[in-house]
Amino acid sequence: MNSFLSKDMIADFIPNNTLRRLYTTSQIVRTMLSKITVFFAISYVKLYQKFKKNSEGIKIGIIGLGHVGATILHELIKLKPVPLDHILVSTRCPDRHQDYVESGINVFWDNEKLVTECDFVILSCLPHQAETVCNNIRGPLANKSEGIFTFTEEERTPNTIVFSILSGTPQTKLVQMLDNYPCVIRLALDIDLINVTIDKTTDEEVPLHNCMHAINEILVKSVKLSELLYTYSLAFTGKENFSDQVMEFFGDDEGKYCEKAQELLKEFMIAHET
Repeated sequence: MNSFLSKDMIADFIPNNTLRRLYTTSQIVRTMLSKITVFFAISYVKLYQKFKKNSEGIKIGIIGLGHVGATILHELIKLKPVPLDHILVSTRCPDRHQDYVESGINVFWDNEKLVTECDFVILSCLPHQAETVCNNIRGPLANKSEGIFTFTEEERTPNTIVFSILSGTPQTKLVQMLDNYPCVIRLALDIDLINVTIDKTTDEEVPLHNCMHAINEILVKSVKLSELLYTYSLAFTGKENFSDQVMEFFGDDEGKYCEKAQELLKEFMIAHET
């Protein structure tokens, strides 16, 4: 499902130029969302390993398995930042996804169970479902974060990060809907930048390749470095000031931040090429 049709095939199947453009843009947006989301999931796993010696139990969860959620899941399966049986998916139609179950993925419909068990939760439900989902998960998030500022270093378990790709629901609104749960990051993909990149693509070039080359700029505009450092520092240390370890990991400027994204994605791509 992640493969692109060739330009000739698109022209044959979608003769209308406007619809053809919409198709291309939607495919690229899906791919960019999945790449950037998985980068942050991998980052969480890597930092967990730095802060805690025992990181074998880390679990990644996805709420919502539509087109975008499925693309993210495929990326996770391909790169395997955690074992496949440590990937959990909550979807309204689990019976439709037995192929994932057979590969080892845990697929069910229980948002509360997923958040209770997972360390990194990706919200990829439809925007109009956000309120219902937040109502489901605010309880277990509150239970997990109780005492976040008072635990000793030995007692501390890194807090669950909620990573949202929901359009139209700002990060501040999500925090409010989750009863001020502090460890929330929202990916706001810069669609205008993607459209500009597509416009600059010549007939001999592939739009997706050009957007991947522009991933640095897209990443910086999608998640602010300051918000990233704050949220990860809070999740791993329980303190609101930036952690030295988190800053060392991501870098203290946008250039290093982008280098880390490329480094991690490349590392996992090479490891799982086969």
